[in-house]
Amino acid sequence: MNLNRFFFPTTLFWGEGSTENLEEFINSKNVAIVIGKGSIKKNETFKKIISKLKKNFNVELIEGIGENPKISEVISVLNVVKDKNIKDVIAIGGGSVLDCAKAAITVINEDNPILSLKEKKVVKKSDINFIAIPTTCGTGSEADQYALITDESGDKFSFFTEDSYPGYSFLEPGFLETLPDKWVAGTAIDAFCHSLEGFFSIKSNDLTDVFAIKSMEYILENLGSSDRKDLKKLENLHLASALGGIVISHTGTNLIHAFGYYLTKIKNVPHSFSNSSLLPFYIRYISELSDEKIDFFLGFLTPSDDPYDFIVSFLKENDLPHHLRDVGLKEEEFDEFFNYGFSKPNISAFFKKVKKERIYKKLKEWFLE
Repeated sequence: MNLNRFFFPTTLFWGEGSTENLEEFINSKNVAIVIGKGSIKKNETFKKIISKLKKNFNVELIEGIGENPKISEVISVLNVVKDKNIKDVIAIGGGSVLDCAKAAITVINEDNPILSLKEKKVVKKSDINFIAIPTTCGTGSEADQYALITDESGDKFSFFTEDSYPGYSFLEPGFLETLPDKWVAGTAIDAFCHSLEGFFSIKSNDLTDVFAIKSMEYILENLGSSDRKDLKKLENLHLASALGGIVISHTGTNLIHAFGYYLTKIKNVPHSFSNSSLLPFYIRYISELSDEKIDFFLGFLTPSDDPYDFIVSFLKENDLPHHLRDVGLKEEEFDEFFNYGFSKPNISAFFKKVKKERIYKKLKEWFLE
């Protein structure tokens, strides 16, 4: 008998000023703050958080986490936290920063942390209090157990255990105020893809479907606003990201992310833009399948317009890639791109069986249009 299950151990706080009571959720005097390569330091919300924490805690700043964090960066964070006997870690940044800190904390007590990362096996549970504060609106890492890590060969792998969720996540829209428009849009579309793929996952259930639809609704209604400084709209985009994270924590991703891996690894396309470049194909692909769930979704997406034209227009309005050509994929690279993507295990997570010959034909035809 298959039992329906929903598990979510993270406490979420959201909205303007949500980080004002951050100190209440810190358990010790020694606190590590993990950030990226420095641009976050210019953000006024970040400055306020750091200034306040330094008055009451010993703050260790761990900075320099790059995009697509490497195993070496995970171990570097782990070593600092361990050497300084830190019991509270706050990650402030995009998905890469949150993922790096999350992975480091989860395997910190393991005898061989690198092996634990690769095998997704943790024997000795971490006692670190992990707090996530996302500065983008797409990763979902603030609300899921996944950490996307890059191995020595440059290949990405997903590390996760049920103990790798953040304990607390604070969705402070002030961080999105200074994020460039294209990155607000790009990361929001990443969240849209999380929810869309989760909705059409073989692992979806009634609860994940509710969250997925609400996440996509928030994005469709709040992205593209002429006033990107509207904190309520930014708050809703943050919520969309968290809801998308909750969705994929149960369902995983499927076709968009599987085919997008080649673009990020080989073509160095930012993850959000690889997703947006494949999103129109996904809409066309499902539009040609017969299913009540698809009919419901297409009606939700646009009651009157052609779904494919609608999503292309939506991406164009937000200055995002809407085709593989937009991210530099060449015709002579197509077969390599396809085979790399089709080899990924999340292909099989799509809610209908994906036949290799059929999807190759459909994807190639679309690419050559």
